[in-house]
Amino acid sequence: MAKPYLPEKPNTFASGKSAQEAHEAIRPTDVSYTPERVAPYLPQDLLKLYTLIYNRFVASQMAPAVYAVTNVEVTADAGLFKAQGKVMKFDGYRRVLAPAGKQEDSLLPPLQEKQALDLLDLLPTQHFTQPPPRFNEASLVKALEKEGIGRPSTYATIISKIQERGYVEQKDRRFYATEIGKNGHRPSRRAFPNHHGCQVYQPYGRRTGPDRSAQGESRRCLAGVL
Repeated sequence: MAKPYLPEKPNTFASGKSAQEAHEAIRPTDVSYTPERVAPYLPQDLLKLYTLIYNRFVASQMAPAVYAVTNVEVTADAGLFKAQGKVMKFDGYRRVLAPAGKQEDSLLPPLQEKQALDLLDLLPTQHFTQPPPRFNEASLVKALEKEGIGRPSTYATIISKIQERGYVEQKDRRFYATEIGKNGHRPSRRAFPNHHGCQVYQPYGRRTGPDRSAQGESRRCLAGVL
């Protein structure tokens, strides 16, 4: 890896609050062992896993990608069409690690001011406001991570417990609150009117350091309500 893809200093990153340090330590033992080099010695599933680990490690030590946020206005007779997105100026680590999943900004092709464009297709669409989708297991884990509840080793237990105790049930891989869950939720709203939401349960998801005192305060508060 050479300039401009190689930064002047090695990239370093701070660990997140819920980072699993042992998991973060999974790295290639030698960067010279590229996926192409080890392919003859690994079965297909292990090769895919090694390629993912290798590419992410190499990308973490590359220079960042550079994008230009762009607003495009296209005039056609009396019509004005607008688009907002970004244009890649330098691929950086994206040369090794392609974007995955839904992108927040559309990636636009390189454009020049006053450039003539050809209409390839025109698709009229109509959008209606949709309610938030119901949680599935993956989106519930993301919500737990965002609120700082639990840790990766306890997410599976949390999801199984709320089903075992009859608070929710799954239909078409989506969670639906049962009557037990709804009736148990209403008293908590009345008891904690100023703290309604996920964060009221946050101290119970952490067990170390200063959070223990917060956990004790929550238990005393709950005991007083009961």
